[in-house]
Amino acid sequence: MPASALALLNAIGASEGEWIAQNAAGGTVGRLVAQFAQSRGVNVVGLVRRRDGIAELADAGIGRIAATNEDGWRERVAEITGGAAIVHGVDSVGGPATGDMLSILADGAHLTLFGGMGSWQFEGSMNDIIFRGITIDGFWGSKVLPALTPDERTALFGEVIAKAVSGDITLAVEQRFALADIAAAVESHDRRGRTGKVLLTP
Repeated sequence: MPASALALLNAIGASEGEWIAQNAAGGTVGRLVAQFAQSRGVNVVGLVRRRDGIAELADAGIGRIAATNEDGWRERVAEITGGAAIVHGVDSVGGPATGDMLSILADGAHLTLFGGMGSWQFEGSMNDIIFRGITIDGFWGSKVLPALTPDERTALFGEVIAKAVSGDITLAVEQRFALADIAAAVESHDRRGRTGKVLLTP
């Protein structure tokens, strides 16, 4: 996940001071993108589907979050950014969430489709593409990572390791299980609402 998140950020190509918007901000990739971006001076506004997610991310040191189940969430995004243009977006949810993401991006922005946690159907307006000039592409780590040159791969994993050692990136852990409790670990992993990784320990 850290390698995919960093490769995604590299693919987006955001410069220092620019704004990215991402949904599924409470997921592992969302948290990692926000952390990697912060270390590079790139601004990120995250979208979550419920207000509880804001507090969960704040506990992890991640701010600038809006909950899309609240009225006026778009105005909240504008407040977070200070009205600055959001020039890159990452959609990991799909379905109506794609249209929500398009609605907060600036004209001429770039949207990357990363996943379909909610739906693999694309629900966006042609107006955003034809008249507002937003471009859309997709990212799939299993294709992007193998295509890196040896030097690019070394730099990518070197940055991941350096940021992990320094504490700039962290992964939320829900529960730890002994290997003998593998059945309970799988059950915990499959539970809806899980907020962190399930780990097996010797």
